[in-house]
Amino acid sequence: MYNGVRAVLILILMVCSLGRVSATSMAETALMVEVFAGNDTIVCHNANVDITALNAYIIGVPDGNWFTSGTGSFSPGNSSSGLFSLTTTYNPSPSDFANGSVTLTLVSDDPDGPGPLVQINDAVTISFQTAPTIVCISNLNISLDDNCEQEVLVEMVVNNPIEPMAYYQVECYDENGFVIPGNILTSDHIGQTISFSVFHECGGNSCWGDLMVDDKLPPPLFCQDLTISCSDPDGPFDVGFPIPSNATVIDEGNDVFTVLNFDACTDVTLSFEDNVVSLLCPSGYESRVERTWNATDAHNNNSQCTQSIYKEIQLISDIVFPPNYDGLNEEVLSCSGNWPQLPNGNPDPSYTGYPSTDLCENMESTFDDLMFDECGGGFKVFRSWIVIDWCAATNESHNQIIKVMDTIAPAIFCGDDIVLDTDPYHCGVVNEYIPIPMVTDDCSSYISEAAV
Repeated sequence: MYNGVRAVLILILMVCSLGRVSATSMAETALMVEVFAGNDTIVCHNANVDITALNAYIIGVPDGNWFTSGTGSFSPGNSSSGLFSLTTTYNPSPSDFANGSVTLTLVSDDPDGPGPLVQINDAVTISFQTAPTIVCISNLNISLDDNCEQEVLVEMVVNNPIEPMAYYQVECYDENGFVIPGNILTSDHIGQTISFSVFHECGGNSCWGDLMVDDKLPPPLFCQDLTISCSDPDGPFDVGFPIPSNATVIDEGNDVFTVLNFDACTDVTLSFEDNVVSLLCPSGYESRVERTWNATDAHNNNSQCTQSIYKEIQLISDIVFPPNYDGLNEEVLSCSGNWPQLPNGNPDPSYTGYPSTDLCENMESTFDDLMFDECGGGFKVFRSWIVIDWCAATNESHNQIIKVMDTIAPAIFCGDDIVLDTDPYHCGVVNEYIPIPMVTDDCSSYISEAAV
């Protein structure tokens, strides 16, 4: 027991001169002595006391001595007292054990020998514990923690254990009879019946029992509300999942996902359902998506949470119009290109672009095309867009130029080489048929000429 005893000793030296006491010379020295005998301790009946385990100390003087209130002895030396710097063990006597406890006192050396300073001491009580009765609690169900682990402690398996708990020794065995290291149950033991035994160091009493290992914790979900633009996609891969960022998500389709590295015990099946609530223009939001997440692990533990995704209305000043396809902004389209067409043959906006309003309910857009023919199969489209903001009752116009040009020359496919024989009686060639090369052009008509 530590009483916090400290002695602060001040020595004042006075110098006498000419029959009078004066303070012309004064020296002040402060000396601190501190003694700690250790915390009160319990040891087994008939066991010796390990003095070094008390972590006692003396500060301010070189050494000190141990003394006992009982009739035991200190070692080495087997004496009723022991030098602090050398003593390692106290050997209780039968009468010490019979009394149930003994007090050991640690006393410091005298700080100044014959001077006025005194020794400092502190005491520790050593109690002796006899073999306690041990009653094991059997047929337990132990649920693993959020790390999918649980150490089996004596407090879990013994009814009313007596301090100190360190004197109990617990040992667990799996269903194959192998010792479980550190008595730490993991996902490997889920569903198993684990046997255990408990042994007490004081007297050797023991008991045993069984326990069942379960996983009862549902996967933890962390839903957070957020605000996005109505023009932004709101899929979970865009706005996030209610799980830690280090988890691995596998898309199984139909808004169902398998999640790895999330629940410490098993993989998790994650799914969601959306309920879209339309909001009025003055709120500043187009809609609110109420997304309900559902997570289920392999042991049918289930958790849910709801995430609100607010979609802000779009301002007409934020609209981005599609670019021109005029060879300056974007390349002109080839009349032989494989781009989608409207029924009138003009390029479809799915290819040449829409204004950025397609996901916002407060915005709507439409267009008109004016077409100009070009040489061959080419043409130009003057596309007039108009965007209307139904919340602000305003609109914005924009003109888009789309050129479709004949940019590829006709393709000529000549036949194989031909060898013509001359007439033996005339300096000339006998009339022969020469095949006309095949000419193709996807955009326009063509004129072919041949020269021999």
